[in-house]
Amino acid sequence: MKVFISMPMKWKLPHEIEKEWNKYVTLIKEKHPTAEILESRVTDNENEKPLKRLGKSIEILAEADVAYFCGDWMRARGCLIEYDCVKRYGIPCAEMEGGC
Repeated sequence: MKVFISMPMKWKLPHEIEKEWNKYVTLIKEKHPTAEILESRVTDNENEKPLKRLGKSIEILAEADVAYFCGDWMRARGCLIEYDCVKRYGIPCAEMEGGC
């Protein structure tokens, strides 16, 4: 099972993103020990336009069997667009700390 993680990253420092990401990976792995976590943190080029990074994220989402929406995702426009994609394309989703 391939798992996509959607979480807000705007205004967070790299070490904060890493800490939060690792927390969600651990929680997901507790539920699904054999899950493959897709690398959905598209932060490689901070000078890139946000819409371009979102496009890359959606490409990764297309490979997912399930998507987890984590943290305060409902306040992040990229997460909301990813959520709309999973709903419109029938990708199962779950929520951590208040999602799906």
